[in-house]
Amino acid sequence: LECALRLFVYGYNSRQLYKHRYPAYPSHVMEFINP
Repeated sequence: LECALRLFVYGYNSRQLYKHRYPAYPSHVMEFINP
């Protein structure tokens, strides 16, 4: 469970960074890329 939670937090953080870096890019594409 801890590993899954860490993976989720990592994915969320990278998504936030991506959205901050490319705000015009659709977020659903990031959802598709991230498992």
